[in-house]
Amino acid sequence: MSVEIKKLNYLDDGTIESIRHFENVCKAHDGLSGEMDLGTAMNFDKQMRNVFLLYEGEKLVSALSIFAPRKAEGEVYGYTLPEYRRKGYFKKLLSEAAEELKAYGVEDFLFVCEKKSTAGNVMVEKMNAQRDHGEHLMAYHGDKPFQTSGRLTLRIADRSDLETLVEMNMSVFSDYYRHPDEVTNKMSNILDSKEREMYMGFTCDKAVGICSVGMENSDPSIYGFGIMPEYRKKGYGEELMKLVMNKLIKRNIKTIKLDVDYENSPALNLYLKIGFEIEASFGYFRKKIDRF
Repeated sequence: MSVEIKKLNYLDDGTIESIRHFENVCKAHDGLSGEMDLGTAMNFDKQMRNVFLLYEGEKLVSALSIFAPRKAEGEVYGYTLPEYRRKGYFKKLLSEAAEELKAYGVEDFLFVCEKKSTAGNVMVEKMNAQRDHGEHLMAYHGDKPFQTSGRLTLRIADRSDLETLVEMNMSVFSDYYRHPDEVTNKMSNILDSKEREMYMGFTCDKAVGICSVGMENSDPSIYGFGIMPEYRKKGYGEELMKLVMNKLIKRNIKTIKLDVDYENSPALNLYLKIGFEIEASFGYFRKKIDRF
């Protein structure tokens, strides 16, 4: 049977539906919960091909996607149909992805592997990828708006806020970003995206917190949530999160998701307090692309 690999930076609705069906078959077999990131809105270069599909004949049997908001790494998500494993198909896709990322100066693979995935964990071990960190996927299920104290006002950010957003992100996520240019590019991508929104929380006209929402997957996801250092431990985090969630609940959205680092106890405890539940856990494993 002939094998064909497609390398894409744009997906039409039919291709997305095909990938999601394929993905659900794999997830059902392995008892997994994670979703491949198929969007391009956050990638630092929109021309970069970020979805790699391998077909036997006309059947999709292996798929890989890359999430690369900065050049430091490309997060790797992927599945192969159970009956087509151990044929080297996913490795073929990984080789194609490596060449694509190298061309754009990306330094590392960051493999995203669900804790319950036997096949995934075997793969990252064979790759000699080094553990980087771990995250919980959490979900909130409900449709009742939260009571808030009125200490914060919320508004959606726009292009006029770009400079402030860059300064806030550099302060809130100082251990993540290397340079303001990275943040400027990422914030611009969010503000330009039709599938992303960014909110700012204010008290006395002072911006104290930020939060973004992605709408690409089946359920909205909250990310980039943080409070400026000087306003922490004052209850603003809980207030900001509730205000953003109320915006989504008013749209009749009943499931809201987010990711949180295993070791970020303050954030994890906040989300549990609000009513989020842990749905799955993931390990992130790093490997230099030039060593692949």
